[in-house]
Amino acid sequence: MSKTFQHLILIVFVIITSCSNENPTKVNNQVVIPPHYIEVPDYYPYIQMALNNSENGDTIIVKPGIYYENIDFVGKDIVLSSLFLLSNNKAHICSTRINGSQNGRSVVGFKNGEGKESVLIGFTIQNGNTDYGGGIYIRDSSPTLEHLNIIGNSVERTGGGIYITGESNPIINSVIIEENLADVGAGISARYSSFTLNNAVVNRNSAITSGGGIQCTLTKKIFINNSIISNNDVTEVQGGGIYLSNIDSVLLNNVSVTANRAQQGGGIYSGSAINFQMTNSVINNNTSDSQGGGVFSVSGSYKFVSTLIYRNNASEGGGISCVTSDMLLENVTLCDNVAEEIGGIYVYGILTIANSIVWGNSGSEIECATGQVTVLYSDIENGQDSIRNGDIRQIQWLEGNTDLEPNFINTDSANFHLLPDSPCIDAGINLYVVDGDTVIDIAPDEFIGDAPDMGAFEFVE
Repeated sequence: MSKTFQHLILIVFVIITSCSNENPTKVNNQVVIPPHYIEVPDYYPYIQMALNNSENGDTIIVKPGIYYENIDFVGKDIVLSSLFLLSNNKAHICSTRINGSQNGRSVVGFKNGEGKESVLIGFTIQNGNTDYGGGIYIRDSSPTLEHLNIIGNSVERTGGGIYITGESNPIINSVIIEENLADVGAGISARYSSFTLNNAVVNRNSAITSGGGIQCTLTKKIFINNSIISNNDVTEVQGGGIYLSNIDSVLLNNVSVTANRAQQGGGIYSGSAINFQMTNSVINNNTSDSQGGGVFSVSGSYKFVSTLIYRNNASEGGGISCVTSDMLLENVTLCDNVAEEIGGIYVYGILTIANSIVWGNSGSEIECATGQVTVLYSDIENGQDSIRNGDIRQIQWLEGNTDLEPNFINTDSANFHLLPDSPCIDAGINLYVVDGDTVIDIAPDEFIGDAPDMGAFEFVE
């Protein structure tokens, strides 16, 4: 098992099971609260009352219980936390709940220019219901959100769990965003803004139009790291796991996009991304009723590095549909994807495949309807013959390619690491220039052996 897989599984275990296995009614609440902290309900019976009476730099500690409130940070640089801040006991996240009562308002609001010193830690945020941002609404603010369960919120329009808009750039760490509902962006929705998401589980959220898990439109910079986007769905249109449109920059690192569903782009739908990069990640078991089971891209520039794309399903382009896009697959393993005709990759744009393995996909491995496909130092099942002809096509079948069995450890158990006798070991290239453009530039400390291996995982003795 790779370090990437180990880390992703660890996230699920630590964030989900360690909390859900605790009985909130049996939590040991004998935590010593420093005297200079503000206590709820001891000093103030309501969280909002404590917020209103606090000053910048204060810390408010909320004891376990259900607080039926809709709160606002009112522009203050304060820390608002459950006992989790002092105990590091995840049961305090479950046992300290802010319940919005489905009363037409967000549960938590940041709308007055709050910065990173405005911190929310250690709560379950639930039962918000409004038009935008059922759980948390962020406008022109950049708070820090940590160790939260954002569960069971709903909106008529956008951002069931979290809505981010305006000149905002929040940092969101170690959160579960689950079972939220929206027309657009059921888990997280961002517009005109930026955000960082670390160690998150975005799971079982449902949207009608786009972005079952995450939806970003006209955003500036998105960074998602060490996170799981799973089991989200869009009932009508695009982006079951992630929907992106008109993005300046998006970086996904060590992200698992798994078992999401939509009409188009089951795992990821992306349109007009100026700079999209996904590294050390997994896209698997996603379903699209039309194109792009794993990924659907239209317009923009895309780079996938050291990423495994497997067992996705669509009517066309089971793994990837690349439409009017410029896409690079560098050290990608794309295997066992299924579609009615093109199980691997459907290309209506420009695609470069380097140091990669494309194998075992149903129908043809690749179809170039129009545009250009360039292949170098890659293992493609059935070789160049696997690239199906379109009406207009240009295929550059460059040096270093093979069609030999890659010899994975065990595809039945989704172990796509290489066996010691694999022809893909040391068969890639670390530097390659085509027509003056550098296609591949891998530093020597980024691979093992004489040359990079083909595929997503370097062979380790």
